[in-house]
Amino acid sequence: MGTSRPTLYHVLHDDIGFSSDDVQRLTYWLCHTDMRCTKSVSIPAPVHYAHLAAFGSRALNFDDDRTTDNVDDDDGDDEQLEKYSIDDIQTKLMVLDPKVADDMWFI
Repeated sequence: MGTSRPTLYHVLHDDIGFSSDDVQRLTYWLCHTDMRCTKSVSIPAPVHYAHLAAFGSRALNFDDDRTTDNVDDDDGDDEQLEKYSIDDIQTKLMVLDPKVADDMWFI
């Protein structure tokens, strides 16, 4: 048995006109559509895929001006973290190789 994870969703804009029961039903069924697992997962598959894509995109290079901060870890080592501005995020597009453009490369 698993442990249920209660979730609170805020609907910002509803084009479809779902009721709260419809939203709950949709998120329940989306938790059963993850391609990485044969069982249900704790978050809807599109949310999981967005997380995987964001995590994988950390390896991409941005050749522009960024600032870095030193963060002191618990073990005493300093770690450098890069900071991106909102302009970096809004103006940079992720360009994929045409061979993987139609694939779900983040799975």
